[in-house]
Amino acid sequence: MMTGKEDSAERLRMMLNEEDVAEELHGTSEEKARGIREAQKKALRLLERMDRTEKELREKLAQADFTPEAVDAAIAYVASFGYLNDERYAANYIRRSLSSKSRTQVMQELARRGIPHAMAEEAWETETADEAYDEQDLIHSLIRKKLSSAPVPSDDPAAMRRLYAYLARRGFSYEQIRRAVDDFDEME
Repeated sequence: MMTGKEDSAERLRMMLNEEDVAEELHGTSEEKARGIREAQKKALRLLERMDRTEKELREKLAQADFTPEAVDAAIAYVASFGYLNDERYAANYIRRSLSSKSRTQVMQELARRGIPHAMAEEAWETETADEAYDEQDLIHSLIRKKLSSAPVPSDDPAAMRRLYAYLARRGFSYEQIRRAVDDFDEME
């Protein structure tokens, strides 16, 4: 059994512990707010340099060791100002890529960056509606570019394999490449 002094001392210890816990909770709240502010600043700095998708920004913030809560808050913050917009990103990316990449490659890269397939498809349709996008013309253009720097004799199988591989890496199918190479040979 505790004496009065021991009982008072125990109650005092409990009260001090409760105050410590309250201070810790209060400190955590301030620390959490500070973490969110830092994540917001980091997100703004990252978007200042280049446009990113939500997925890319999330990854960068997570790599910087921000808590998931701070990352979510930072994403919501920059999105509220229109600085983060996956639809705009997809449209800009497609516009930049039309002269050098196949539709397949563009769609794969957008998917890797976290753009949903439906959003990428819609952006593709919007961006190519005004322009007469023709993959065969693009392949011909890439062949001309490749041949201008290093002519490829059509009777050299190794050189032709390299040309096919170059075009395949840009997302064109074997059939598209074969048809373009045949067309190109006929044009010359």
